[in-house]
Amino acid sequence: MFIRGLQICWIVTVLVPLTHPSLCTMPTHACGDGHCVCHATCADCSGKNLTFIPRLDAGTSSLDISWNVFTAISHALFLNITTINIETLKIDNCRIQHMAADTFQEFTNLTSLSMNYNPVSSLTPALTTSVLPRLSILHASDLNISDMTFIYHMKAGRLGHVFLNYNQLRVYNHSVFSNKIYIVTVNVNHNRISQHTFVTSTSLQHLGISENYISTCPTFCEDDDNTPIFPNLRYLDFGFNFLSSISNVFKCLPKLETLCLSGNPIRRIASNTFVGLPNLFQLLLRSLPEKPDIESYAFNSSRLRGLYLTNSHISFGTQVHEDAFRGIHIHNLDVTANRFKDVTEDQMLNFFGHLKYMENFDMGSCQLQNIPLFLQKMKHLNAISLYSNIITKIPEGIISNLTHLRKLWLDQNEIATISEHAIPKHLREQLSVINLADNPFTCDCSLRWFIDWVQRNSSLFKQYPKRYVCNSPDTKRHVMLKDIAFSPNACYLTLDIITTMLVSLSVIIVVVCSISFLYKLRWRIRHFIYMKYYRPKRQRNREHNQDYTYDAYIIHSDDDEDWVVDEMIPKLEEQHHLKLCIPSRNFCSGYILDNIDLAIQTSRHIIVVLSPSFADSDWCQAGLMMAQSFVLDIRADALITVLLGEPDARNLSHSLHRLLIDTAYITWGEEDDARASFWARLTTVLKEGMRSMTDCECY
Repeated sequence: MFIRGLQICWIVTVLVPLTHPSLCTMPTHACGDGHCVCHATCADCSGKNLTFIPRLDAGTSSLDISWNVFTAISHALFLNITTINIETLKIDNCRIQHMAADTFQEFTNLTSLSMNYNPVSSLTPALTTSVLPRLSILHASDLNISDMTFIYHMKAGRLGHVFLNYNQLRVYNHSVFSNKIYIVTVNVNHNRISQHTFVTSTSLQHLGISENYISTCPTFCEDDDNTPIFPNLRYLDFGFNFLSSISNVFKCLPKLETLCLSGNPIRRIASNTFVGLPNLFQLLLRSLPEKPDIESYAFNSSRLRGLYLTNSHISFGTQVHEDAFRGIHIHNLDVTANRFKDVTEDQMLNFFGHLKYMENFDMGSCQLQNIPLFLQKMKHLNAISLYSNIITKIPEGIISNLTHLRKLWLDQNEIATISEHAIPKHLREQLSVINLADNPFTCDCSLRWFIDWVQRNSSLFKQYPKRYVCNSPDTKRHVMLKDIAFSPNACYLTLDIITTMLVSLSVIIVVVCSISFLYKLRWRIRHFIYMKYYRPKRQRNREHNQDYTYDAYIIHSDDDEDWVVDEMIPKLEEQHHLKLCIPSRNFCSGYILDNIDLAIQTSRHIIVVLSPSFADSDWCQAGLMMAQSFVLDIRADALITVLLGEPDARNLSHSLHRLLIDTAYITWGEEDDARASFWARLTTVLKEGMRSMTDCECY
């Protein structure tokens, strides 16, 4: 992963020197009487179980005799090559226990000497007797030496790089380099050092002193005048010691670029701890066992670009101040394996939202349930690593606008399905690495696009195909995504289409039900309108005019109009001189409800001609409801019901039902006696209180 390689501070400076490949890396030929292989000026005689060094070509300058058996070495071992100008010599892992004083007396041109992995306990006098005027690089790691004073006595004025890792050193005294004016690199990692003395060294650029027993941080200033002891030091590794306090320590290092304090029991990182390092570029603080409290502006440093605060299980919700990351403009941030379970989105935004120029962000194993929303504002992000969390989805829009994103790690989460809009086409085309392994994929139609993408671009996906496996449905459990195949019509109805259809159907059902409900209540609605807007007006008019224009207003259906014209008009108007209001004859043009209301108001009586077709007429129903409201307010004897035929009970409205129950009615008969009785009763009711009237007016 893009940051994981930087988590161990000294791995580059320790392991690389200890694992040199063969000096002869190009095509070789046999040499040294068949005991070696050579190429140009390089001779490789390693791993041959030799007890001597064979003769070699005069032009040989690099010799590797590692992994042979030379328990004791001296000048005699090298007799066959004394006339050759050897510049690079490797004698690693040769079981050397003793080195004579004259061992290197003929190697006056030697520039690089490697003697790692030997049980020798002293390099004196072998390295202090011989004159090595050109020696620049010394690898003496994983020996058994406990003293480094031999360096001061070495006749090697150009010594520049010393590696003494994995020894038994207990004291580090930099004064042994006081006469080595070209010293640039010193690595004493993984010893037993508990005491240290630093003296001025203007040439030193790289110091590795990790994996020791140092409990107090040294001062890097001469006396109290803030003069740097190591004015040109660029790399300092104090990782995995016993430092508990680092406050007010890191100053007088004007050129320091990389500082490693990983693995120390630091209890607190105070505000502005590193502000005295003007060129600090990279800070490593991984695996801090004491889970330190981190104060505001703790990492404040204007040039800091990489911060690696990993594997410390620090609770960011309680131990880290929300302004801890203020004052920096980093490009690389790694907070892997810390605790963010109870950290809110607002807190996350306060921690990291201002880091606008961040390019690489690693937040693996942090108990995240969601992808942090602040990431959508990080427009310069090149790589995001959120592996080993409990993230269940990739929200749409959160990474789709990150135009520089090339690498995405979301492996070992709880992502079952992924929307195609969450990783849109333009983002898929710009990604160079993506890891979604070990997620519980639901291999149904909603994931078909993703499965197709993975199958077509398998080289893009890390750990594919073995770690991309379906978790559901049951029929596809444990099946790898590479083996999933959908039939052409299997996903014809996509989730979006189904959703749209369901929404549309729901809307249609609601509309139909609403219309049906309103239709059922249509007469109540009309009645409400009448009672609300018309009745008050008519009541005011009645106070001013008590005269009636008509003796009776006839409410009838269209099917009964012939009966009204043929029977009622001749009998009542022609014989008895009563004046009737017939809708088809007397209604004026305009709104029908207005005409009905006017007819009711200007008629002494209201005759309802009830028949089977009456219940089917909308306007008959409207007239009846308005008439019933009128008689309730004015006088109950105004309403007369004439029954021509019994209406169907299934079609009875609430108003008709009330009319038949509450009102006495006059029945029309077919026999002459019945009809005579019908007209006698009807005319008697109509003539009560009759007086002269005027003609109909249209309002």
